[in-house]
Amino acid sequence: MKLIKTISFLTISLSSAFVANSAIAGYSWTYTGSGETCPIGGCVESDTFAGKTVTSTATGWYSETTSGASMQEANKLRVWDGLSVEATTADTGTPNHATDNNGWYDSVLFDFGGDSVELDQVVMGWHQDTDFSLLRYTGNDTPALTGNSYSDLTATEGWELVSNYFCSCSSSSSGSDISFNVNADNKSSSYWLVAAINPAYFDNNNYIGNDYFKIKTLAGSYVEPTVPPTAVSAPATGLLMLLGGMFLYSNARKREDQLNVMAA
Repeated sequence: MKLIKTISFLTISLSSAFVANSAIAGYSWTYTGSGETCPIGGCVESDTFAGKTVTSTATGWYSETTSGASMQEANKLRVWDGLSVEATTADTGTPNHATDNNGWYDSVLFDFGGDSVELDQVVMGWHQDTDFSLLRYTGNDTPALTGNSYSDLTATEGWELVSNYFCSCSSSSSGSDISFNVNADNKSSSYWLVAAINPAYFDNNNYIGNDYFKIKTLAGSYVEPTVPPTAVSAPATGLLMLLGGMFLYSNARKREDQLNVMAA
């Protein structure tokens, strides 16, 4: 019996080396203010849940509206009831004081500092018509946006279009938030891009040129890293085989003794 328990313990110990990743839900990152400009390096928000702090850094990006135009970092990213991209010094006034697709194709990059995040909600603060694309980065390095077009991102630069989201929303004032449930397939990444919809991701002119919104809150889960399987050493494997052999030998001897008693 003791031998059987020893073998069972070793089997459980070896199999427990394979640990799957898990997600910790309950995180949100809210960007709000009174028209402040994000500092160089981006606007930073952090949230702590279950003892783990995850930080999101937002930066603004844009391209010209001509086909294949290269992306550039925006002149400014402002915070006022959400994040608004000021592509150039001419990109101001209502309703262009937003993340939009009129004059330029705007987007906001969210960098989670190496932590893998599974987004499930995007909340817009101030908004009018709100159609946007959600992308995640699938590479293992730092993504390069400068000099690439929006089409390049998904074609050659390791980005994946998660989905497009549409809302023929009425104009809002501050405090009239609108929420979108996103990422139905529960995908994760350390980099997410929210872009006012443009022809690279949805080629329908009826939906392009009239979207204005400010990205106020992202919500989702922190995905814990997968623990790699622990290699089973040769001595441990040999010990398990030895104990197994001893167990089989013991059973064989016991059966032989029982047969001898029956024959006597």
